[in-house]
Amino acid sequence: MRNHDKKTKAIKIIGDNIRYYRDQKGWTQEKLAGHAKIDEKNLGKIERGIQEPYFITLYKIASVLNVSIDDLAANLEHFVEIEPPNEG
Repeated sequence: MRNHDKKTKAIKIIGDNIRYYRDQKGWTQEKLAGHAKIDEKNLGKIERGIQEPYFITLYKIASVLNVSIDDLAANLEHFVEIEPPNEG
């Protein structure tokens, strides 16, 4: 899988995770956006995986959903390449 495809998939997973936790609360996108003080249209794009969320946006969403940013990033390990630090 190419890097661009991996990034696209990772963004989609984050959106799916946000939708999952929002649905668990029984909230609409409008309600989550209002509580998080973010634009509802942007939230919709994030949930559909067509807009990469800023970190502060993820923080706001996680905070009002009472989950961690790690929860929103669950299942990304196969799509995000990182290089482990040199232990020397």
